[in-house]
Amino acid sequence: DDFGNKLHVRSKNFAVRGYLLFKKGSRFDAQKIYESERLLRSTSFINRVSILPIDSTSTKDSVDIAVTVLDSWSLRPSVELSGKKFGIGLSEGNFLGMGHEISMLYRTDFSDKRNYTSAGYKANNIYGTYINAEISGEKDFDNNENVFMKARRDFYSPLTRWAGGFNIDYFKKSIHVPVNLEDENLPLATVKVHNQDFWGGYQ
Repeated sequence: DDFGNKLHVRSKNFAVRGYLLFKKGSRFDAQKIYESERLLRSTSFINRVSILPIDSTSTKDSVDIAVTVLDSWSLRPSVELSGKKFGIGLSEGNFLGMGHEISMLYRTDFSDKRNYTSAGYKANNIYGTYINAEISGEKDFDNNENVFMKARRDFYSPLTRWAGGFNIDYFKKSIHVPVNLEDENLPLATVKVHNQDFWGGYQ
């Protein structure tokens, strides 16, 4: 247990506070407390959460709120071994205690001497705005490349008024192009595709 606790980085206070729909000095709202619990529970780095008033310190015109969370184990290594293929990966669902996600994966095929690599980073709930931003890329065994970036703010709660986001994708792929249908040795051509998607909504 002690060794595991040393490996695990505890969630930062600001990472937890960013999911709270109520602020110090605001009017007490039971729905916002319930929604804050649900939002924290839906994250990948929180296992259990409790948000309760403190009776002993509450007065007629003010209520103290206690927020208690239990972190999830967020570091996940992986190893793959199948025939002449080997892979190793690592993902962290609470990078530096900020609630961000990072992942890396490497695979190799010893028979064909080919490699596969991928990596990604996702910043969740940036500065308490409920905006998630992500960038990732991969290069497969055939040297095809795929990179995408996206940011989005979903309708995360019935209290949400606006949402929106964008995706930007790029991939480069080598394909055989038929020039002469009778020719069995089709030449390789590189195809590059860019795609953008923007959306928004209000309720």
